[in-house]
Amino acid sequence: MMYPGYWISSFDKIPKPILDEIPKGNIPWAAPGGVSPATVGKKYDTANMTVDVAELAPGASFFWFFSTDEMHYVCQGEADLVYSFASTSHTEQKKLHLVTGDFYIVPLGARLTWTVPATSKPFKLLSICQPGMPDGNPSRPAQMAAAKK
Repeated sequence: MMYPGYWISSFDKIPKPILDEIPKGNIPWAAPGGVSPATVGKKYDTANMTVDVAELAPGASFFWFFSTDEMHYVCQGEADLVYSFASTSHTEQKKLHLVTGDFYIVPLGARLTWTVPATSKPFKLLSICQPGMPDGNPSRPAQMAAAKK
């Protein structure tokens, strides 16, 4: 199977799917009101799957390049998203406005920049990627927490 929009010269370069188990993890959530502050920055990280909850402060902006496919869910707040894909050599930038409850898929090779309006609540994002990125890779939640205006 080829990923849409990418030319891969040989099939042996495509990650092999995990066929012997369904990866499962647990990150404790707060009461129905949303994500607790203690959950932000927690990371479930194995070779099969990485799940983390990250937060951006109001007025902050953050850039990230994706080395795997990921699924994102907006737990709280809003942000403006500017993105580009490797399939266009990052020559076309597109925009999305994200609000609580939105989810989206980010393909391998994408570049994203989130910008949180100064009047918004903190922006909390749940991300899930497979395969996982075991220790040794940079921690996005830690970098997002350090992002300033």
